[in-house]
Amino acid sequence: MGVVVVRQALVLPTCPPTRYLDFIVNSDKCSVLRTRSQVVGAVREVLEREEGFLEVETPVLGCGYGGAFAARPFRTYHNEFDQSMFLRVAPELALKQMVIGGFDRVFEIGKSV
Repeated sequence: MGVVVVRQALVLPTCPPTRYLDFIVNSDKCSVLRTRSQVVGAVREVLEREEGFLEVETPVLGCGYGGAFAARPFRTYHNEFDQSMFLRVAPELALKQMVIGGFDRVFEIGKSV
């Protein structure tokens, strides 16, 4: 049996969505949000309580960039610190630094767009 690939055209909205109106009009969106929250909570519980992992939050902006050699870093400027900063390409470097620092079982649940 072959694999069927279905492709759809990407349709971008002309204005940003108003999320609160979307929740009022589409009740299925609310259930998706609740289900996602329950799934993330269950994953956290298994990793922390049953497997002994520690949840950490790593910085998204840093003073230096690293990671993929082919990736061009996104540079921004932090006014409060009066310095240039770079957006991380991936969380692996910060998590590896946690492991080197003695936390051998760490995880991070990143936010998706």
